[in-house]
Amino acid sequence: MASHFIGGVPPSFMKTQTLILEGQLPAINEIIANSKTHWANYSRVKRGNTNLIALQCKTQRLKTFEHPVGIVFNHYRPNKRKDPDNVAGGAMKVILDGLVKAGILKDDTMEFVKCLHHTFNIDKVNPRIEVVFYESGNK
Repeated sequence: MASHFIGGVPPSFMKTQTLILEGQLPAINEIIANSKTHWANYSRVKRGNTNLIALQCKTQRLKTFEHPVGIVFNHYRPNKRKDPDNVAGGAMKVILDGLVKAGILKDDTMEFVKCLHHTFNIDKVNPRIEVVFYESGNK
């Protein structure tokens, strides 16, 4: 995984954790289109994916963050067909909500989430999202 810090290493005072989500989450355009077919569809899709993320947090034994975090979403897609903003929007919403549901983040407001960054890569064999959290230890 590529590092997003000068020199390739996060400062030693930062605590990091990584959540790996195999496969793909729905893109924002898919969520919007689905919600237009029936009023309950958005809730059903969001709830299902949020629960999936919360379960993965527990399965991968993520620890609760005590301080604000910066989050890097590394998207590995099977192809370049979808726009990056479409991919990021759908995934980011359910991932953040799943982190709150699992108790990993206290909330997904600006008080607890200080930075969101996305990278986009191609991996035809193993599409996934690697979510890397950086906790500075400062409020």
